Amino acid sequence: MFPPSKNVTLLPTLFSLFMSVNVPAAFADPILGFEFGGGLWYADTDGTMQAIVAPADTDNENEEDETAVNAPVPLSELNVAKRAAPDIYIAYTHSFPLVPQLKARHTQLNYSQISNPANDLVFDDQTFPADSEVTTKVDITWQDIELYYRLLDSWVTFDLGANVSHFKFETTLSALAEADETDAETGNLLSATRSVSEQKILLLTHYSLALPETHITFAGRVNYLNEGDTKISDADHYIRFEWEKLSSEMVMRLGYRTRKYTHAFDTLDLDLKSSGYYFSLGYAF
Repeated sequence: MFPPSKNVTLLPTLFSLFMSVNVPAAFADPILGFEFGGGLWYADTDGTMQAIVAPADTDNENEEDETAVNAPVPLSELNVAKRAAPDIYIAYTHSFPLVPQLKARHTQLNYSQISNPANDLVFDDQTFPADSEVTTKVDITWQDIELYYRLLDSWVTFDLGANVSHFKFETTLSALAEADETDAETGNLLSATRSVSEQKILLLTHYSLALPETHITFAGRVNYLNEGDTKISDADHYIRFEWEKLSSEMVMRLGYRTRKYTHAFDTLDLDLKSSGYYFSLGYAF
């Protein structure tokens, strides 16, 4: 008989030590738990929007006019700048097999800016002359319902699932053109509005790395969809701090989030990117 290999007997020992690391109770999954909270996302939005306007005459073969109407409008020309967006969430966690974890998240960006474009802008068959004072209102809303399973559950975790994401975009451009300097009411009011919404299912992944003997976790989440001309991604990476309070916990997150959205609607083409740092506070019990 040969003596047992030291490497063979060592592997089970190392594995048991890995799984039995003394992780604080703050990181252990309870049988049933809830967490809710909210914060601010300091997001800077950039990209283009392109109104799709059906030609008035279907027999008109002048494609140049149609292309001019549909020229993309850069958000940078409209002075869309960084904005603090409310970001709220609620999560339901448990230890029941075959039942997915659940998290709901709502984020809304509202912009109201005044700009003087250097070039003529054409949107919704309406021309806004260069150097005119254009008021732009943009409302972007995301509502996410995440369903996922925990595939790895230790001081390192990994989740896989789906995100049912509802997106809404609404914008209004307005300007006063050819106004009499003595009486602004004599001017011609230019206005264009577009509103679209869509619901998509995205691939969802979560990861986390808890520092043993501390209340600090490095974590992140990535949502992704690539479907024809539609490309959607939502990624945020953050540091999570926890403070125990009797049988509950206070939770703080500091992170960076980037959300990209490219999709062609019947009336509007969008190519957007919103990114920036965020801060949130939550309560878990």
